[in-house]
Amino acid sequence: MTDKINYSSDHPSTRIPVRSSIAIGELMPFRIKHFYRKVIIYGVLFMIFLALIISTAYAGMSVEAVSIIIAMIVLIGMIAYFTFDHPAILLNRAKIVGEANGERLYRILDGLSKTMGLKTPRLAMIQDPVPDIYFSGTNRDHMVIFVTSGLLAAYSDKELKAIITCELEMISETDSFVYNLVYLAFTRLLSNVRRIERSLRLKDKSIDGNTRSPDLKIDRADISDVTAVARSLIANDMYNYFRLHDLNRLAREKSPFFLVAYDNSRPVGFILGEVGYSLFRRSGHLCKIAIDEEHRRKGIGQSLITAFVGIVERSGCGSCYVEVRTDNMSAISMYKKFEFLPETVIRQYYADGSDCIKMVKSLTKAN
Repeated sequence: MTDKINYSSDHPSTRIPVRSSIAIGELMPFRIKHFYRKVIIYGVLFMIFLALIISTAYAGMSVEAVSIIIAMIVLIGMIAYFTFDHPAILLNRAKIVGEANGERLYRILDGLSKTMGLKTPRLAMIQDPVPDIYFSGTNRDHMVIFVTSGLLAAYSDKELKAIITCELEMISETDSFVYNLVYLAFTRLLSNVRRIERSLRLKDKSIDGNTRSPDLKIDRADISDVTAVARSLIANDMYNYFRLHDLNRLAREKSPFFLVAYDNSRPVGFILGEVGYSLFRRSGHLCKIAIDEEHRRKGIGQSLITAFVGIVERSGCGSCYVEVRTDNMSAISMYKKFEFLPETVIRQYYADGSDCIKMVKSLTKAN
């Protein structure tokens, strides 16, 4: 996963990257996952519809009554479809901006949308100094991208292009209104359940990340750190998987898996990760780590990894893993010092077609 000896790491997005060519090994997993998501969601909706028909039939309801119920559901769905974005705009106290009054941002959005073959989403501005961006809508042709006023002040045009591209990649994955609504509800519910479960498991709030200098400190990321972290991700070509909106959310939640290293209160490095869930085990995933160039080789990277692994272990995970390029021998050697052992080679893992080694560290102290 780590691309350079400076600890900059790049976890490839599960979304399709906007590149002139895409490796088949990278494109196919997304397509398969997206297909299965559609099958599950539409299958569940079909079963609900079938259960409604059967239950009403056994309840002795007439065909006319069942038809009225279905017609009402369809009517409500149509109303929601055509008015879905209006409540969002009102609730966010946003104002639609166009080419005339949002020239800089709209020009970037319009150009990227045309390049990706998407209909240019509407742009809504929220007066908020915290840089943020997210989208809402019924399908890829009826989207509104919400941006805060702080976004324009915080980032250059090059950085804005990277940020907006990530949002458009997600929009390109969207499907029908019903699918998007169900998928959004499911992911929000799952996210809340995981956050509650993690808070219950992680009783110990301490961070074990010893540094060589008393001026260096490792702590959970604050909302004021997000801009610097996002800039570092963009500069190292790592801005994917975790969007700006995700970084803001993790910082507001004081996530234990989003840590920042400070030098005299100034952020100089960070580490980002997550907990993976399966039917049989939970494991930590070290997704991204980067250190400012002038602060490298000071032990900050090692301290961040130590702190992250410690939190993963105390949260009840049985292992922690990271992906490393097969040709990055220095990074592989460094992770071996932390007892990460090679487990498997993943072909064409990166956007340029490079392979990676999945390295896993067993955590014996897990609850």
